Amino acid sequence: LGDCRQATLERWRADVAAACEELKAHCQSQRVRVIGIRTGATLALTGLDSASVAQWVLWDPVVDGALHYRELSRMHREKIRHLRVIRNWKRPRRIAGAEELVGATYSKTTLAELRACSLIDVAARDKGGESEHRNKPLRNADILISERDNPQFERLAGAVEVQHLDVHCGWYESFNFNKTIIDKKISQQLVDTLMAFVP
Repeated sequence: LGDCRQATLERWRADVAAACEELKAHCQSQRVRVIGIRTGATLALTGLDSASVAQWVLWDPVVDGALHYRELSRMHREKIRHLRVIRNWKRPRRIAGAEELVGATYSKTTLAELRACSLIDVAARDKGGESEHRNKPLRNADILISERDNPQFERLAGAVEVQHLDVHCGWYESFNFNKTIIDKKISQQLVDTLMAFVP
């Protein structure tokens, strides 16, 4: 995967687009279904040409990059406080030109891009025909999945019904979020939700 400090949001979007093109070529198809979770969902929605996407399936995409950064920073501080107790109150060394957030290290440039990222702004520009990205607002066939009511999704979803998982994902809980993706109950409910909406 390389060094996270060398990554940028635009680089990640380019990687998603390249993977999409490779998949289309491998499957001999002009369109694909895209499933994205959290930041990956946001990068896909803002980086792919929707003309090549038959269906979006977005699980709790990061709608507000600045809020996401603040929550990750809070979680990281909680982790550090816990580790300092274990390590006799020693602080971790700072990384020049970068910042560690819950186990991953990002450049200051990447974090500035993240804080500026807003799906609400993208959706608004799309509706006005002024988007710098190639995506369009979500369509009736698309699926937006969330663990609970999120007022931000109402502005993003448009005509798309938000499907709620009857589970607690704990995305912003320091000692739980790494368990979410591998949780059998969450994964099974996600599969069931997707299968119910397969055209």
